[in-house]
Order: sequence, then structure tokens, then C-alpha cells
Amino acid sequence: MDRHYFNPTPDTIYTNKGGSSYICLEAEGHFRAKFQRVSKYKWTFVAHGCQMYEDGTIEWDSSTSGYFEE
Repeated sequence: MDRHYFNPTPDTIYTNKGGSSYICLEAEGHFRAKFQRVSKYKWTFVAHGCQMYEDGTIEWDSSTSGYFEE
């Protein structure tokens, strides 16, 4: 399945290939964005190299600055 790099849109919920949902909190440009997992744990991180597949699911090359929101 083909994928392409993209810049996520703030306040948009995306689903990754593993089935988890993430809301984009802040778009940082250059295919980088701050995400928060949509769950009771609220894992927040910066995703680098955001990519979208033909079916609309996403992945990223790496992540940094992860923490659990209180």
C-alpha cells in the first residue's frame, strides 16, 4: 500500500496502522506534529516523518518528547 509524507491538521483525529486514534494538537511543519492518544492515558508526543497511507491511516518515522498528560 502506497504512503506519502504529509503535514497533519490540528484538531483532527487520525488512526494509526495499529488501530489507535490520535488527535493532532499542534502542526509543526516539515511532516512533524504534536499528537495525543485518544484514550484515558493521554500519551502525548511529537511525531517526526508523518506518513499517510491510501486508506487514511497514518504512521511516523520516530517520536520524541513523550509524556502522559495529567
